[in-house]
Amino acid sequence: EVKLSAGDKAQLETNVNGDSVLTISRAFPVYITVGKNTKMVSMLGGTVADALAEANISLDENSVCNLKPETVLTKETYIDVVSVNYVTESYEEVIPFATKVEYSSSLEKGKTKVTEGVSGVKTITVKKTYKNGTLASTETVSEVVTKPAVDKVTVIGTKAKAKKPAKQVTATKVGEVPYSSIKTISTLKAPSSLTL
Repeated sequence: EVKLSAGDKAQLETNVNGDSVLTISRAFPVYITVGKNTKMVSMLGGTVADALAEANISLDENSVCNLKPETVLTKETYIDVVSVNYVTESYEEVIPFATKVEYSSSLEKGKTKVTEGVSGVKTITVKKTYKNGTLASTETVSEVVTKPAVDKVTVIGTKAKAKKPAKQVTATKVGEVPYSSIKTISTLKAPSSLTL
C-alpha cells in the first residue's frame, strides 16, 4: 500500500541475514523562480547546482542567483534567479548661462554695455540596471561639457564725463569778430554818429 511520489527513490537490498530490505527515500519540493516564472523540482538532496541542472536552468554572466551553487538543499530551499541586463545611455542637458554685472572706468558714467549670454551643453552618460526587465537602478558614469556656457555681462560705466572746452572765437581781421559770435541785444538801428 506504499505509494511513490515524483522524485521518490525505492531501493531493494539484502542484509547479512539474507533478508530483503526495501528503502524508500522521499523527495522534497524545491522551488526555482526565474524572472516571473516559478518551477518546482523534486529532489532527494544535493545542491543548488543539482536543482538548477534538474530544472534545465543554466546561469550566465547576466544571471544572479540568491544562493551559491554549492548550497545544500533542504525542504525550505527557494532558489531565485534574477536576469540582470545593463544598458548605457547618453543624453544632453542644457547649462544655463550666469548673469554678471561689472563696473568699468573706461566707459562713461551712465552708459552700459551688454554682452549677451549663451547657454552651454553637457553630455551625461548613465548606466541603467534592469532586473527581470524592470529598471532597478541608474548610475551616472560621466558628465562631459561639450559646449561651455558664456555668461551675460552688463558693464556699467564709472568714468566722469569730460567737460567741453569753451569755443574760441577768432577774428578774421584785426578788429573784426565773426558774425555768428555776436549776440543780438537790440534790433534798433544805431545812429550814424556811433562807430562800432
